[in-house]
Amino acid sequence: MKCLFVCHDPPAPANNGGAIDMLGMLESLARLGADVHLLITAKDPFAPVDVERLARSARRTDVLLRNTGLFSALSIRPYQIESRRALARVALSDRYDVVIASDHCSGVLTNPSLKTRYRIIRRNNDESLYARRMMSCDRSLLRRAFYLKESILFRRWVAQLDRSVDQVWYVSEAEWKADEQRDTGSRRPKRLLVPIATQVGQMRPPSAAAIAAGRVLYFGSLTIPVNREGVDWFVENVHPRLVRSLKR
Repeated sequence: MKCLFVCHDPPAPANNGGAIDMLGMLESLARLGADVHLLITAKDPFAPVDVERLARSARRTDVLLRNTGLFSALSIRPYQIESRRALARVALSDRYDVVIASDHCSGVLTNPSLKTRYRIIRRNNDESLYARRMMSCDRSLLRRAFYLKESILFRRWVAQLDRSVDQVWYVSEAEWKADEQRDTGSRRPKRLLVPIATQVGQMRPPSAAAIAAGRVLYFGSLTIPVNREGVDWFVENVHPRLVRSLKR
């Protein structure tokens, strides 16, 4: 099976939640025997990429630079799509059995040179809802206006996108269930829950010393208001009870 796997950022090093998910998916595809062409969009030409680890699972890896300027932010398409507009223009000479891309990379599906039998979207977040939540917890009027625009544009983009794909793979069970119950009145692709893929043995229970110290490792960017709110909620509502239960 020849597969085009499109990643919104380098999957390795796996130093954040999104990278862990993409690397796990890539390595799972390789274990299933897929011939993977990995297409990555990077924010800058000096972004760290663990080429050696990617080469274990991908036959070919190409990196495209994102366009992160003001023009992309003011586009009538979502910023995450417009900043990766190179995906819609890169020459793809191979014929694929399947293409797997996240919502951020779904512009590749509009590429006239793309030849594939099957199209799959890997949905990490409800991007429209995510933008609204970012808007609600940001104090800058300019950024609030940007997030509102993104929320509206992404809702329209996804409504059109879902009519052109064969399957949508969800990371979040809650978002998968919510979308299953939503009546869009249009062609609906098959929706599946496909959690983050990690190899057996990679995730280990904490040691007794770590439990005694009451420490939790958080994977995520604390520059994002939604993530900071989530950490605050965990510390206030969950962590004390978690520590008490583990010490019993």
